[in-house]
Amino acid sequence: MAASSSDADPPKRYLALWKEYLTLCSFADAAGGARGRSTLHHLSLPPGLHTVGRLDRDSEGLLLLTDDGAFCHAVLQGGVRK
Repeated sequence: MAASSSDADPPKRYLALWKEYLTLCSFADAAGGARGRSTLHHLSLPPGLHTVGRLDRDSEGLLLLTDDGAFCHAVLQGGVRK
């Protein structure tokens, strides 16, 4: 039986984002927003994306986001294992 388009997995999403200085590398502030800190939630990103790694609040740089768990795991593991 052939799989219909509704049975197929949705395409994976990958996003490269420049994280600005003083932005938390999470979608929620552990302080409950009481400190007024900027988070990834403030950027109105598509739902379901997760960060691949993290950057400190007081740094800026390239941040990868994806909904592809296997990709995320492979990147964070580093190296190729046989």
